[in-house]
Amino acid sequence: MHRTGGRTMALMALMTSAVVQAETPQVFGFARASVSASDAPTSWHEGGWGRYLADEDDASIDIEAQFALLWEPSLAWRLFAQALVRGDAAGRGDAAGRGEHAGLVEAYAERTTFFGNDQRLRLRAGQFFLPTSREAVDPLWQSRYTLGLS
Repeated sequence: MHRTGGRTMALMALMTSAVVQAETPQVFGFARASVSASDAPTSWHEGGWGRYLADEDDASIDIEAQFALLWEPSLAWRLFAQALVRGDAAGRGDAAGRGEHAGLVEAYAERTTFFGNDQRLRLRAGQFFLPTSREAVDPLWQSRYTLGLS
């Protein structure tokens, strides 16, 4: 009887530890900066013979940062938000010329209801990508299995 009580206490301590860790919000993110320069001929987009979009003496500094906040206050609730900031030194937006400097990538609240026999019902509301990828399973759509997603 004493041994069973000891196992129960260890299991309760483990569960308490997991709940305490889940209540702390987690922050994920990365920042990237790149410098590029070109001495290619004028692009064919602008009437030249060059095949690259960058022209002679064209140099740029591109930046990108992504950050996410994950908060699981209990086993039933999950709150997630991810933001993206990008641009270049000339203020033209990102390197592809899209012009967007910052935005919200994902933001959702998720509620999971647990039933018996390992059954559960998960409800998610907000702006999010459908969970279709089996490769990009880490935060910020990163892969734990490969170095790149190409």
